[in-house]
Amino acid sequence: MIDFNKLKKTISDIGTKTQTLREMIEAKIEERDFLQTAPLPREDFARNICNMLDKQAEVYPERMAQYLGGIINKPMFDFNNPYLDLVAASGGSIQPGTLPKVNALWFFGAVIKERITDAIMIMDYPQEVGPPLAERQPAIEKLNAEIEKLELQEAELREQAEAAGIHISRVDAKPNPGQYLGGTPLRSK
Repeated sequence: MIDFNKLKKTISDIGTKTQTLREMIEAKIEERDFLQTAPLPREDFARNICNMLDKQAEVYPERMAQYLGGIINKPMFDFNNPYLDLVAASGGSIQPGTLPKVNALWFFGAVIKERITDAIMIMDYPQEVGPPLAERQPAIEKLNAEIEKLELQEAELREQAEAAGIHISRVDAKPNPGQYLGGTPLRSK
């Protein structure tokens, strides 16, 4: 005799396990999406802005070398020439008397970065932020691997059920914001 109660429980268990896998997948997808879009912590944001300014300032020596290239091998050049303006001209300034950005960053970079950092520290900033940039890509890659593994498990379970003639309807989970599974949450305030 067939124990239909046991059969019903087994089918229900398969459905529950499939739903649990889907909920885990959705939670990990949400966490990955958060990591891809969440603001950086304020200090990390300021540090990245300063690094960007340093990269822009690095252009100045090359521009100065281009500007001075024609007179390096001319020891008799008139160094009293009032038109030799290494502060402004080597940056390609269009308007006389102005200091191009790369030149200003080269000459006054430390002060500019300090003042920009000060402004970032007092400006309105989102309350909820993600981890620093350096931590994000490894966390995203880990989540992608976990999602792929869980999706394979879910697909395998569904295939096995279908092969036995059991159809498991799929209901996508909608986890609570901030939900995570295992470990420490990657969100910080």
